[in-house]
Amino acid sequence: MWRMKLSKLSVWDVAYAVDMAIACLITYWAMVFLLPNLVGWPSSSVGVLWAVISTVFVYKDTRAHSLSAGISRLITTFASFALCLIYLWLLPATTSGMAALIAIGVLLMILIGRRDETGLTAITIAVIMIIAASNPQDAWQQPLLRLVDTVVGIAVGVACKWAGSFVFYRIIGEEVRRSRACLVMSLRSRPVKNLAARVSPPIIFGRTHQRACKILSIRKKTTFSTVSVKSGRDGYSL
Repeated sequence: MWRMKLSKLSVWDVAYAVDMAIACLITYWAMVFLLPNLVGWPSSSVGVLWAVISTVFVYKDTRAHSLSAGISRLITTFASFALCLIYLWLLPATTSGMAALIAIGVLLMILIGRRDETGLTAITIAVIMIIAASNPQDAWQQPLLRLVDTVVGIAVGVACKWAGSFVFYRIIGEEVRRSRACLVMSLRSRPVKNLAARVSPPIIFGRTHQRACKILSIRKKTTFSTVSVKSGRDGYSL
């Protein structure tokens, strides 16, 4: 019988969730209050939703992954923006036109070697064309509006991820450093299969930290000055 196994929450998990929520709130505030005052057009529920989705999409477990997701999101958005804008300048928005643009967009992503972004390209084109069909008078504006929404969402998401990681590192970074260093030295001092039962990886806090350091003190009496380790959680460099 299948059973759901709950994982223990770490300090990093809580910080990650809170930072993502803050990023979504900032995006919402920027789209509802800040952007209308800057550009002069009113915010729409679709624009706010699209910006928040972009923020969530680029908010990843590491800063490098977040930046990579932001670049992927920009590439697909620019491709969809260009295709839809050219089409809507020449023809009205229709379902057959949407299908044709999705096929062209997917082939374009495959052609430039970005197969992983084909689904996102299709989603972006579908959203633009469906909204344009519901508002034919200003259909040509929809690609531009979705581009602005996406850029705002990506900027807020990536910025909050980097800021959150920096704050987290500044607050408890030293504990992470000591724990990772002790674990690595203990792994070097004895076989991994024997150590696996005594030290549980991926998060090194509390008792796990103490056990790793105890093993280290027993197995290796020498001191070490510098250890270069990267955290699997957020790429902290020691």
